[in-house]
Amino acid sequence: MLSVIPAAIVEMILGWLFSFHIVINALFIGFVEEYFKFLAVFLFIYRKKHIFNSIMDGMVYSTAAAMGFASLENILYIFTYANQGIFTIFILRALLATIGHLTFAAWWGYALGKKRMGQIKSVLGGVTLAAVFHAFYDALVFSQYLALGAVILVVFLAIHFFRDIRHTLKNSPFRDINKKEKPFIVEKKIDV
Repeated sequence: MLSVIPAAIVEMILGWLFSFHIVINALFIGFVEEYFKFLAVFLFIYRKKHIFNSIMDGMVYSTAAAMGFASLENILYIFTYANQGIFTIFILRALLATIGHLTFAAWWGYALGKKRMGQIKSVLGGVTLAAVFHAFYDALVFSQYLALGAVILVVFLAIHFFRDIRHTLKNSPFRDINKKEKPFIVEKKIDV
């Protein structure tokens, strides 16, 4: 959630330098926001091997960071653009942008988990792909004429996200831990 502050500062500086051109802005916003969300997880959670020890952890922590980021960003949008109609902001921000943030972050979270498990050497591809999807989403939303494309993109990414979760859980090294242990059940008899 705190990654919103440095991301907003960098976005303001870059936006000022490049006069808010839609394509440039979309690229900057996507890369800046995904990088800062990634940085928060990498610096504060990834290095703790006892709590980050699977691919699923990468997806969980990345999407948690994205939800915190989106929540604070949504609050800022509501205060900034309240005069444009709270319903429009709610639909675009609370529903579409929040799910978008979750699905963008899942790409680098999945890569971060694979790196932890030694399956890949770098997460650069995951962070870059997340940033490109985010930038594409922003360009669609900013264009006004192609906003429906943003909905289609988020739906596509959400489907991919759920497929990755299913695959990750199926192949988790922790999958069979609970099956080997028999549940401990305490039965109490009450005399009446």
